[in-house]
Amino acid sequence: MHTSEIDLVQYAKRFFSEWKRTGKGILVCCPFHDDHDPSLYVTVDYAYCFACGKGWSPQDFTKIINGEYIPLRQPRHQNKKRHVSPSPDLVVRAHKQLMALPKKISLLEKRGIQLHIIEKFQIGYTVPPISNCSLPRFTFPTWNTKGELQTITYRQDPSIDYPDIPNENRKYLHHPGAEVIPYNIHSIYDYSWLVYTGGQIDALSLLQYNIPAVGAPGEGIFKKEWIDYFHDKKVLIWLDADDAGRKGAQKIHKMLKNSIVVDWPQGVPSKYDVNEAIRDPLFGIKEIRRILHTYYARLR
Repeated sequence: MHTSEIDLVQYAKRFFSEWKRTGKGILVCCPFHDDHDPSLYVTVDYAYCFACGKGWSPQDFTKIINGEYIPLRQPRHQNKKRHVSPSPDLVVRAHKQLMALPKKISLLEKRGIQLHIIEKFQIGYTVPPISNCSLPRFTFPTWNTKGELQTITYRQDPSIDYPDIPNENRKYLHHPGAEVIPYNIHSIYDYSWLVYTGGQIDALSLLQYNIPAVGAPGEGIFKKEWIDYFHDKKVLIWLDADDAGRKGAQKIHKMLKNSIVVDWPQGVPSKYDVNEAIRDPLFGIKEIRRILHTYYARLR
């Protein structure tokens, strides 16, 4: 059987006599460090050790179990309640880990995020080094206008069943104490106009088609101190097609003088967003461009 067809949970049960069920996978003692409290998490399509801080694709994990090679050990976390400041090092490690997990890359590609965008924006995959977090998430680093790492957003993996405990069941996490700013704000000076969207995925969906965009760190979130970022920009505000999106867009419009709210055409589903519109064969990037051109003309 090809390794891509292997259910790693069933495969691991053949080699580990002790295991316990958690979420959609199992926890076993990692063979690569002195592991008395099981820290190797295995699901049907990937394995990750919370102590080693390393993940394995199905191909690599089956080789490890069969003794075909032994990976380098990494230092174990000294404290389960992790709280680590964001660092470029963490961004690089998380990105490398995602690149080793093709099924996780596939989840992003199904959302229309192309591989070159994943690489350009260093999207990653890791367990957040934040208290009460034990399951991995997608990582979206956010850089400030000086080019410094401001924070990392950790977004839940839709293929994982997160337990109903603090932090784990929140869709988005940020580093405690780090100031949250719009996603992709570091490149704002490259644009004379841009689209203010509902999040990282929406912003990336537009950026891969060379449409300048920043992503709100939450639906309708906008702080007064961000106004200076946009003072000389024409801003098209395009949030989700629901009440929260409409109210948030109007709130932002009142704060930004040279802005306009992009209205969704009648008939789009509730909670429809830019990412869905681009992937919708009845909508698509051509319609997106037409709508943006129409609203941009009104700002001239």
